[in-house]
Amino acid sequence: LSARNAARLQAGAQLIVVSKRAALRALSSQPTDPALSPEHNIAHHDLSKREVDVLRLLATGKKNAEIAQALVISPKTVKNHVSRILRKLELKNRVEAAVFAERHNLT
Repeated sequence: LSARNAARLQAGAQLIVVSKRAALRALSSQPTDPALSPEHNIAHHDLSKREVDVLRLLATGKKNAEIAQALVISPKTVKNHVSRILRKLELKNRVEAAVFAERHNLT
């Protein structure tokens, strides 16, 4: 990998990170519906208490290993919880889950 290509690759990676942060900031700055309490969201989307715990930590930017350590569970269990959260909420990725958590006052 040439120095020029390495610089391009690094610049592209930084742009992606900045883009994700900007998108999350823009989406999370939209108004939330005050009628939607965290309890309503849990019941409406059938999230378990543990899934809500994982979602809250995920929304703070923690990685699976950090979530596992905080909740005293295995990283594999966290991965399973994240998969179920995404499926139940019909979301595509962790960024969308973080935005959901922010919009619904789970953070």
